[in-house]
Amino acid sequence: PELRLRTPRPQHWFPVAVGRSDCYVAMIVNSNTNKVGCELYIPHSKELYHTLHAQKAEIEKALDIAEPLDWQELPRKKASRIRVQKDFRFDDATTWETAFKWLIEMTIRFKHVFGKNWSAPPQPTSEGS
Repeated sequence: PELRLRTPRPQHWFPVAVGRSDCYVAMIVNSNTNKVGCELYIPHSKELYHTLHAQKAEIEKALDIAEPLDWQELPRKKASRIRVQKDFRFDDATTWETAFKWLIEMTIRFKHVFGKNWSAPPQPTSEGS
């Protein structure tokens, strides 16, 4: 299976492992704001966030999604996140299937792209030094 899910808890997010210990994908359903989202949550590694941000264009191309990514360093916190969100009407049950299909698709894409071993891009060398 593309996703192995854990037992759900009473919260508006659901963590999904990506095969790395320094981050995870979170599936988010917020009925108060009528948004569904998917994010890479990095609890304790600004270094990983900066490594990914340095390869932002490559990552966004690999994800191949219509919605813009929201890159949040969260400078006053230990955590960082990279998020995509979409508006849905949760008071209209006919939209639920579309919302959850979108959420599953985003989660699979995030897992494939962010589950890779992203290393820091090579630093330019100064010639003649």
